[in-house]
Amino acid sequence: MLVACVIVVCAGKDESVRRVLGEMERLSEDVAALTQMTEIASGLHAPHQPLDDLLQDMLASASRQLADRQTSDQQLACLELSLSTS
Repeated sequence: MLVACVIVVCAGKDESVRRVLGEMERLSEDVAALTQMTEIASGLHAPHQPLDDLLQDMLASASRQLADRQTSDQQLACLELSLSTS
């Protein structure tokens, strides 16, 4: 039994996928930088509560955006499969 499989990737979505992947990479870098900034700020000896609050808000926002992008990335992926048996 011979099974042929044809895979077609929707070319119109290529640029959108690249753009979203780039956004996800930048958001991941932002999350890493904000996490590091939060750790550094926690070591300050001077009062820093407003800074902590701001960093936590920014970290939560960047993390939420990254999660949204990761979810929407699944919607952008377009893969058409044709399976025929001969």
